[in-house]
Amino acid sequence: MKKKILVPLATSMIIMTNSICFASTNSIADVTYQTSDYNEDTTSTVSVTASKASTISYKIPTSISLDSSGNGSFDVSVKGDIEPTQSVSILAPSSFTITNNSDTKLNAKINISSNNIDLNSSDISDTSFNSNTMNLSLDSNSKLSSGNWTGNFTLEIKVK
Repeated sequence: MKKKILVPLATSMIIMTNSICFASTNSIADVTYQTSDYNEDTTSTVSVTASKASTISYKIPTSISLDSSGNGSFDVSVKGDIEPTQSVSILAPSSFTITNNSDTKLNAKINISSNNIDLNSSDISDTSFNSNTMNLSLDSNSKLSSGNWTGNFTLEIKVK
């Protein structure tokens, strides 16, 4: 007899859960109404608007290993859906400093070329990433001695 009681309760719970989910996905935002008295046949225009925010996804490196000459490169990639008048900007500094881990007095300057990427809406797909390459190179006035070197820089990503 306990089995007969549990089955109808479980079925009721499933129906209630489905009803709640269904009801919460069908909401209407901001509807304005007018009231008019009917005097004769007439027409009325209804204004409809919609709004969707721009969204992007991007891929950027979390770490980069330079070769023994202090050179390297990396890709930055963007996909998404932005307004036709907007663009996406990815900006890296023109240079940054790395430091020798064994002797913090030893520094080397690394230059970043192609460090400013601007993509307009026609350059960006909502289904596939658009990739651009930034190049890293040891500054001509710097030298890498033996050892491990570390440094960091910041990428700025903007929808404007």
